[in-house]
Amino acid sequence: MPNCTTGAVGVGGGAGSVVGGAGVDAGVGANTTPVAPSQPTRVSASPTNRLTEMRINWTSLGHHGLPSENPTIRIYYKESWESSESIKDVNIDSSFAILTGLKPQGVLYSYHIVKDYPTYGEIRTVDYQFRTPRTYG
Repeated sequence: MPNCTTGAVGVGGGAGSVVGGAGVDAGVGANTTPVAPSQPTRVSASPTNRLTEMRINWTSLGHHGLPSENPTIRIYYKESWESSESIKDVNIDSSFAILTGLKPQGVLYSYHIVKDYPTYGEIRTVDYQFRTPRTYG
């Protein structure tokens, strides 16, 4: 029986060769180690010019894994003491989302961002908090 090794099929340079970087050792093909997606970075909340809206910002949604997949992205938010959450779908090309219909007058909310991938599952940020603006008058 011939001696076989895993991944010994090269492209262009013969079995297992790395001529011009074209073999399996070039990091392409079945031997590529998958990389899990990363969390969004620099997440923050800032009030809009309305008392019942809050803008959730992020610098980056993070990378989408290797091999790359397009996730469904959502912000889950709720009044801090409530158990049920509201959901806001997020466009993958955005750097912010605006939450509407919030209670004014300094109500404390918690929120987190979830990226849901077909293969990788959910990647979730930690819980963050914001307080809606108060009116003075």
